[in-house]
Amino acid sequence: MTYPGTVAVSADHLSATFTPSSPILPLTVFLWQLVTYKGENGVYDTQNVSQYFTAAGASDTTPPSVTAISPSSGATGVPVNAKISAQLSKVIDATSVTNGSISLSPAVAGTAALSSDQLSLTFTPAANLAPSTVYTISISGLRDITGNAMTAFTPTTFTTSSSSTPLTTRPSVISVIPVGSATNVALNSTIILNVNAPIDPTTIRTDTGNIDSLAAFMTPAGSAQVELAGTYTVTNSATASQIVFTPSLPFEPNSSVAVYADYNANMADYAGNALQDSVRRLPPRRAPTTLRPPLHPSPRRTAPPQSGRTPP
Repeated sequence: MTYPGTVAVSADHLSATFTPSSPILPLTVFLWQLVTYKGENGVYDTQNVSQYFTAAGASDTTPPSVTAISPSSGATGVPVNAKISAQLSKVIDATSVTNGSISLSPAVAGTAALSSDQLSLTFTPAANLAPSTVYTISISGLRDITGNAMTAFTPTTFTTSSSSTPLTTRPSVISVIPVGSATNVALNSTIILNVNAPIDPTTIRTDTGNIDSLAAFMTPAGSAQVELAGTYTVTNSATASQIVFTPSLPFEPNSSVAVYADYNANMADYAGNALQDSVRRLPPRRAPTTLRPPLHPSPRRTAPPQSGRTPP
């Protein structure tokens, strides 16, 4: 069957939105097609574009919201070449993003870009920010792919460094807890990474399957390795960051665990400088132990390592 509906073209004539006249059937595979259209020059383009998708089991009425912001609220000493980033709770409709989706006061010109997974938005100023200046971040106008408008964002502030020199030094992991080669570590331990610069929390992904910047793998004795599901928190000070990874389940006894602080995507600082490659390994003990010094470079994989193979 063909669904009736209406088509609306954006003000810049660069996107079009089809809205069905009635809700589509749940748990059903649909095909949409763009068969032909005419440009402003009057020439028809006959390129056939199509894509399949599967409808969810129920209507989605939950609005997206901002779950993390960079620079962190109240941050001081922020480098003048900082980027402004927001992490969202849901996939964002790319057609709702404009250069004004994230704005600063005092006003700053720049461009906004949506991440490949459509879960974070980054505003890159066209020029360095002014030193020793308090900026206010505002975010508005975003919606998810269902059309739900983002919940109101409470503006946050940060203060730039007194130095007008851009920050170009890459941050690095300076310590991990539990310490290297510890034994009999509790099975319910968290893994703490201390970094020598504030980290943009919107650049951290874990347990996504393909774009993890933070990844932990456990290899139980005699078994194949698995990627650990879990949650993380980021606590930034003016000069450092602490990232705490909490596995969803306790470690298994006699397991080895490898933790990548920069797996197949980059964590970065406020200025977008990527974390230096870092992989730490927990050798087998009675309980998981902590990590050896970093090995360089860390691999860039689009999927977890193959079963039975310990990450290098």
